[in-house]
Amino acid sequence: MKREFITKLLPEISKEALDAIMDENGKDIEAAKAKFSDYDDLKTQLTEANKTIEGFKAMNTDSDAAMRAVMGLPPLKN
Repeated sequence: MKREFITKLLPEISKEALDAIMDENGKDIEAAKAKFSDYDDLKTQLTEANKTIEGFKAMNTDSDAAMRAVMGLPPLKN
C-alpha cells in the first residue's frame, strides 16, 4: 500500500495516523513474506530429491534387465 493511495481516500488524514497505518501494513506484509521465506531451500531440496528418484529409476531398470538376463527371460519391450 502506498501513502498516496490513503491520502487520496482520506485527504484530511494526519501524518501520525498515516504513519500508524503504514507501520501496521508493513507488519502484515512482513508476516506474509515470512511464511514463504524457505521457498528457495524447498525448491532446491525438491530438485535434489527428483534427481535421486531418477537415479533410483535408472537403477531399477538396470536391475530388472539384469535379473531377467540371469533368469534367462527375454528383455521387456518399452
